[in-house]
Amino acid sequence: MRLPGMLTPSFVKERADPERFGIDQFVFNEIKPALKSTDLLLDAGAGSFRYKEQLEGTQYESTDFEDIFHKESKGRHTFTCSLDAIPGRDNRYDVVVNTQVLEHVEFPQKVVSELARVLRPGGTLYLTTPQISPVHGAPYNFFFFTRFGLKSLFENAGLEVISISPRGGVFWVLGKIFATLPSYLYYQLAFTGFKKGIGFKPTFRYSPFSFVLIPFFIVSQFVFGYWLPFLCFYLDKLDSQKDYTLGYACVARKRVS
Repeated sequence: MRLPGMLTPSFVKERADPERFGIDQFVFNEIKPALKSTDLLLDAGAGSFRYKEQLEGTQYESTDFEDIFHKESKGRHTFTCSLDAIPGRDNRYDVVVNTQVLEHVEFPQKVVSELARVLRPGGTLYLTTPQISPVHGAPYNFFFFTRFGLKSLFENAGLEVISISPRGGVFWVLGKIFATLPSYLYYQLAFTGFKKGIGFKPTFRYSPFSFVLIPFFIVSQFVFGYWLPFLCFYLDKLDSQKDYTLGYACVARKRVS
């Protein structure tokens, strides 16, 4: 149902999705300005190429894992591989970008070490990953990470930690929960065959109760889906500690021996 989104200003919609907003800002404001046209860059786990336009000023290459999450991207990547076994020589890339992928790999230390292997000495890894999140992409959702776990992964891979920055605090977390609540409950109550997984297709119940839920869903989508998260976006300034965070935006550099 697209009506709530169609009637909500884009300025509100952007901030009502703090997860996406925080990652976008990391890419636009931190990664893109640091790139050079001479950089050989690997977009590791590029999926549907959300950030290709921002990264393409470099010598851009992309990879993903067997086109599981984004089948529409099949055949469009430079190569397809598991991120714990990237083809190619050591010290190849100047920059590796890895956004919202690490939670989907079964052996995260192997993946971070492999990303470090293909970086040249002095090369930079930009990585985002969740700390608080619902299960998504099941069954390929294995871990969520604290800043201490990320620091351990980077250092054990021979990377120097430049920054591990929280993406919002407790109010951004609340905003994310509010935003997902209407759809989550609506699918639970009005559909059958609801299950988390890749490519699931629930079936509408076609009962009077399911149809009665529709106007309640539309109204709740306005309130919980957009305006409460929009308010939480700005209330987040009250949280200076940010132990409750959606996740982290990380910068790490391969050590020069």
